[in-house]
Amino acid sequence: MMMRLRVSFFVFFMLGLGQTHSGAAIAQTSQVTPAHVFQITEEALVELDSILEHQDLYFNRHINKPPERQPRHVWQKSREVIVKLQAYQKMSGLEVFKTPQLTVKVVMPSDVKMLAEQILDAMRIMKRNYGVSAPDAVVSFSTRKTPTDVYLNLTKISAKLDFLFGNAVTPSDVYHIAVTIRNILQNMHHVRAERALVPFASIPLKGKRPRDVYEAGFALQAKLKGLEKKPGYKIEGGIARVEVRGSRITPSEVLDLLDVVLADVNELARSIGIKGATALSPYEGKKIPTDVFRILREADALVETLL
Repeated sequence: MMMRLRVSFFVFFMLGLGQTHSGAAIAQTSQVTPAHVFQITEEALVELDSILEHQDLYFNRHINKPPERQPRHVWQKSREVIVKLQAYQKMSGLEVFKTPQLTVKVVMPSDVKMLAEQILDAMRIMKRNYGVSAPDAVVSFSTRKTPTDVYLNLTKISAKLDFLFGNAVTPSDVYHIAVTIRNILQNMHHVRAERALVPFASIPLKGKRPRDVYEAGFALQAKLKGLEKKPGYKIEGGIARVEVRGSRITPSEVLDLLDVVLADVNELARSIGIKGATALSPYEGKKIPTDVFRILREADALVETLL
């Protein structure tokens, strides 16, 4: 059965450590490693694959391992997956995950583990709802796993959920992430601006494609690399490297890029002393690539004031 769901993207964060998981008992938050989180996402993948097989759906798209990612990037990808699961929960009349605000803080593996456990629990409930009778997956614990390994698993889960639900990311799903990035940069501008803002020219824009938006996001991330080199802006792992894509870019690839940018911008804000919750821009429908492109150019102009 193919289900078409419209996913609106909201960011959530809940403090604390969830229940200990199979593999290795974890007594304290500080003992959680990416390997623990990887094990959970591996089990979630097995559960999701069992649903796809039960539905006679075969996902054959290869997903490459991304450049190095930090826990903050993995957290954003976890949020993306959980929001897609929220849409399924609402459609199915199930209890829906809470969605607290994104918080300016250092993201630890324990924070990501809590979200990964929610994803796994949701997968098991969904498996039963689809009539899959297979026992709960148990994957052995593997050491030497990195946040990048976890990020890859979550990317696979996100893509497979779209495949299962018959859903596709749209520019509207991307737009409010771009607006949130711009808003954080506005806060940074008020705190640390070294020069006056030169507004992005309000010339009419039209006909922008996802590729244009991706290139604008890529250029913004490049400027953030320059900003991170300035005194007071140092962040763990530095600004993430993002990939140069081919000629055909999808909104899903733009969303993946902007989630990385959002994680890094939020961490840069924390590095200069901005505290508290970051308000996520609400979802707005009927957006097109040109709308997202305009917001990213506004964000670019704000970064210029900080350089």
